[in-house]
Order: sequence, then structure tokens, then C-alpha cells
Amino acid sequence: MKLSELIDFSPKQERKASPLDVYRDLFTAEIGREGLDDYVRIHTKDGSTYQRSISAAQYAWCVNSDPEERENRILTLASTMFRKEILVMYLNWDPDFRPEESIRDVRAYRQRNGIFAFSITFNDSYTPLGIPMEQEDSDRYRRLDPDDRLGFLMQLAIEHLTNMNAQDIVGRINQQATQKTGVCTLPIRQKDYTPEITTAISHILSVNLSRFNVGIGHVQKREWEVGHKSPYDDLDTKMSGTKISM
Repeated sequence: MKLSELIDFSPKQERKASPLDVYRDLFTAEIGREGLDDYVRIHTKDGSTYQRSISAAQYAWCVNSDPEERENRILTLASTMFRKEILVMYLNWDPDFRPEESIRDVRAYRQRNGIFAFSITFNDSYTPLGIPMEQEDSDRYRRLDPDDRLGFLMQLAIEHLTNMNAQDIVGRINQQATQKTGVCTLPIRQKDYTPEITTAISHILSVNLSRFNVGIGHVQKREWEVGHKSPYDDLDTKMSGTKISM
């Protein structure tokens, strides 16, 4: 057998670069039906699984398309439905995001219902209202040795600030999506998002993810030496002109 007969010279059809590629490096997505309920589910590369209900119209939008387009639509829908969870992942990976540096102290106190809460004192002496712990965290804090409690409280504080920042960015993305689609406000329920809204949010999110100092797969780590800019400077300028609140 000739060597030429062992080699497949037929042209390979490569996937064109797409803004959705960033999501392919983060998670796999699927839609399904359980009884009368439709859902979208993602499995992230860090081992987490998230599931959320979707409408019959959103389910039909995904399945009533050719296979390649179906994958794109599922990724589009999943990235929109789980945009906060995706942003939390990116903030945790971004070395430029260091919320612990803004924290002076974290203290816990017991509420009247017996569940612990914690308060954060920032370097500028600002102390927001207390943050109630989840029952599981409260029980764990109660069982910890006194020497281990401060580290646990710091972990809770960092998670809280990370979620706050992710939610803040989500709010800006939603605002931009309303401008792009021409709607006054987004529907309260994500199940009521139209394909136009879903596509707009997914695209805006992918653009903002590229501004983080994270290098995985299709998301190339950006260099921020030019002008000594932070990635958050660009994000703030593009979104609303305000700093991410700490």
C-alpha cells in the first residue's frame, strides 16, 4: 500500500471562529425535558453543574434548527441563563481581582434566630450591613475551632464580594442589552427572554469576558502594560463609566 493511500488528503471543514468559542472552553451545555418542564444545564470545567428552567419557546428555539446551529443556540441560551455564574468563575481566575486587599476585618455575630451573620470592615473604615450566613455555613462556623474561624470568615467575605461584583457586571450587561434590542426593560423572568434578548446578552458577555486577565483556550490572556491600565478600566468605560464597587 502506498503512503499516499494512508493519508487522507480530503479538505477538513474547520469550525469558523465565533464569539461562542469562549463558552466552549468553559462548559458543556445541554437542554432537556423532565415531564412537562424544560431545562438548560451546564457542566463547567471546574466540576460544577448548574440547571435552570426554560420555557417551551426557548426549548423549541434550540431544537428546531440544524445540528450545528442547535449547538450554537444552546450555548447562547446557556451563557445567558448562567451569566452570573460564568462571571464568578472569571473573577476567581483573574489575578487582577483581589477583593481581600480591600478588607480590614471580618467579624461574626449571632442573630436573633440563632443563625450567624458576618460584617466586613473595609480599609476605608466603611462597614456595610451584616450579611446573614447560610444555615450550612452557620453550622460549620459554630463547629470550628476559634483559631480557624477568621480564615473561614475571610473566605465567606471574598465569596460575597465576588458575587456582588459579578451581579454588578450582570446589571451593566442587562442595561446594554436593553439598548441593543430596543426594549425598555428586560423581562423579570429569564424564561421570558426572546431569542433577540438572549443573543444580545450572550454576545455582550463574551465581549466582556475577553477583557479579563484570564488565559484559557480561546480566551487569550491580555497584556495590560500599555498605559498601565487595568482590565476593569476598559470594562467600566464600555459599560457604564463607573468603577466596580467593592
